[in-house]
Amino acid sequence: MNQNLDKQLTFEVCLDKGVVHLVFDTKHPDVLIPERARKHIDPEGALVLRYSKNYQNANIKSTEQGVSANLSFSGQQERTFVPWEAVRAIQQDKKLFEYPRYRGSEIVKSAPYFPYEEFGVEDAKSTLWLAQVAEG
Repeated sequence: MNQNLDKQLTFEVCLDKGVVHLVFDTKHPDVLIPERARKHIDPEGALVLRYSKNYQNANIKSTEQGVSANLSFSGQQERTFVPWEAVRAIQQDKKLFEYPRYRGSEIVKSAPYFPYEEFGVEDAKSTLWLAQVAEG
């Protein structure tokens, strides 16, 4: 499974289970966040956004390219877009799914950590893991 698809599927499964936090690199050229959010960027360029299907008018869309949503910043909804290439980690409850850091225009090529066993999936290479996770 390619890394961007893994991130997309992980995000979608986690979103079905509740609130999801995306940790991403704001230096990626395709990231779209409002100016007021930039004050929360850490020294390494990372920012965390929170997503939930319960957010009113969030209009969350997960595609092959990334995730877009209307998120609230200081009480005002703003359109955001985070490409999967910029995603460093996905967190849902106490589960943290970490990925290699995005560096310039290239992603470090190594397999992401995905705790498949926590979801009862024995074969990490299986394309059926998503259905198994969704059922659990």
